[in-house]
Amino acid sequence: GRPMKPIAKLTAGLFIASLAPLALAEPDPDLLVGTWNCDYSETTDGVELDMQLKVNYRADRTAVYDMTMNMEVPSMAPMNLGVAGSGNWSLEGDQLTTTTTEVSAENLGEPNPMVDMMIPQMEAGMMQESESVSTIVELTRSRLVERTNEADATTVTCTR
Repeated sequence: GRPMKPIAKLTAGLFIASLAPLALAEPDPDLLVGTWNCDYSETTDGVELDMQLKVNYRADRTAVYDMTMNMEVPSMAPMNLGVAGSGNWSLEGDQLTTTTTEVSAENLGEPNPMVDMMIPQMEAGMMQESESVSTIVELTRSRLVERTNEADATTVTCTR
């Protein structure tokens, strides 16, 4: 009889082809595990914001992050804040949900009474908005691109 190889090959090809869209839609949670360095900057109404975020997504679905934020507001001294936090994460399809369970902010810049006043409010605000959901646009071993699920969607790129 004729060898069955072509059919086996065809079947494998079809199988792989049907897996391809799945692989694309479902980022691998294992790829997310580890430490990422993310940079983000924006200018809104003359306020310049520059942010460096280091986040460690752990295999047990907890997360720890460390962030420095530089803010330049017109006619004010530049502000430099540090924010450290921890929480949990989960990934369903391409939706990444992170929940902050603990957060603390500190002034890393020049002593500034206004910043000192703002810090507790900022911490409270971050705890109130403790759950954030974003869409993972790209996830490879060395690159993570996520987009916030808000009307004015923001894209953040992380590398390691």
